[in-house]
Amino acid sequence: MSGPGTLQAQAALAAREAQQRTQLRLGANTVDTPPGYQPPAPLRQELSLGGAALRLYARRLAQGEAALLEFSADFEPGDRGLQVDGQRTPLTRTSRGWQAVIALPVDAAAIRLQLGPQATISLPIAAVAWPEFRTQMDLGSFSQPQRSLSAEARQRIAEEGQRKARAVAQRNEWLLDEHLSHPRDMHRITSPFWSRRIVQQYRLQGGRRLPLEPRSTVHRGLDLRAVEGAAVFAMARGRAALAGQFFYEGGFVLLDHGQGVFTMYLHMSKVMLGQGGIVEAGQQIGLAGATGMVTAAHLHVALSIRGQAADPLSLLSLPTAPAQAP
Repeated sequence: MSGPGTLQAQAALAAREAQQRTQLRLGANTVDTPPGYQPPAPLRQELSLGGAALRLYARRLAQGEAALLEFSADFEPGDRGLQVDGQRTPLTRTSRGWQAVIALPVDAAAIRLQLGPQATISLPIAAVAWPEFRTQMDLGSFSQPQRSLSAEARQRIAEEGQRKARAVAQRNEWLLDEHLSHPRDMHRITSPFWSRRIVQQYRLQGGRRLPLEPRSTVHRGLDLRAVEGAAVFAMARGRAALAGQFFYEGGFVLLDHGQGVFTMYLHMSKVMLGQGGIVEAGQQIGLAGATGMVTAAHLHVALSIRGQAADPLSLLSLPTAPAQAP
């Protein structure tokens, strides 16, 4: 339980964290960052695919990174569909050229790019030694797999799962532009992307906890240090596909950036926007908290690219550009 002293200490820490964010220039883009953090400039690789010049940008060419593919402005896709590892990948005509954001797989040694039926190249990507945590996480009542949930709670979980599935299945228009933002006003990672964690499990008998075999989970997002009430910012321009209180996610916002690119913000104590509206990069969307399935206050942020998870901070290095009016 938090006493007055604890709340005062948290308020003081939040005030210290709320230093003025900096807007950095990264190539043609601007990125809002907290003090002491600067996203790296992207690596650029020149490729040729089907006779077309293609550039690939990424923070690093490694597993679990977001990357950007860009054909020049004079490229004519015609009926040649771009595929990445066999998945149809939409291209958007932007002010810089034809762009697509992709995820470099977390478990593969290469990605395969295909343009039309004939042109194919395979691009090697570096392996990553994903971190593993041995300390077991105690999720309170969520560590009790055999606990009985009310019919109302089970229905809520099912309905929320359906809403999330429908939202991320959408392929809406490209909303990204040249402005990106770190989601916090301080940068401290407490649980990295794709780390493996061990969760305690138990059952109750006679009011006592009896331990069960722990389960291993993969962390599909990134946890950032935050006290309750700290500011949370949108990473990129998008539409609020979902916004509200969810069973597992707590205070939850799902931003749709177009073409199957989504960022997610979990466990907030307050959501500061409604569903359906357009959000700009760097706009405050909520307050960090400890709602949903958590051990303590923090911000869980995630990036999904047409169903594939990627490190959300890798998005900040990409030279995204606004869509060009038809």
